[in-house]
Amino acid sequence: MENLKHKIGWGSFSVVLLILGLGFSISFSNGMCIGDYVLRAFGLRAWSEGNTGVHYTLFYSMIFLLPAWYLGDKYREDYGAETGRSMSVIFTVLIIGWFIGHLL
Repeated sequence: MENLKHKIGWGSFSVVLLILGLGFSISFSNGMCIGDYVLRAFGLRAWSEGNTGVHYTLFYSMIFLLPAWYLGDKYREDYGAETGRSMSVIFTVLIIGWFIGHLL
């Protein structure tokens, strides 16, 4: 019988990066997200106009989502790589679509 188990490798790390990217960008009920707290800890602004305007954390989340996409695509045989790649593609497209929608 064929061995169907996948190995844990670089592609598996795409799921970790995906979770970090989502945690960095998803807002909670109070309008804040983990990314807002991280950016403020480093002295960076999370919003373009105080607490309104463009939410910069969405763009910072791309720091995690794009490598997740790349690792999931390059190491597809690794455990979780396909999930990390697929979900990072979906959320990257959603973020870009949201941004374009707000520009129009």
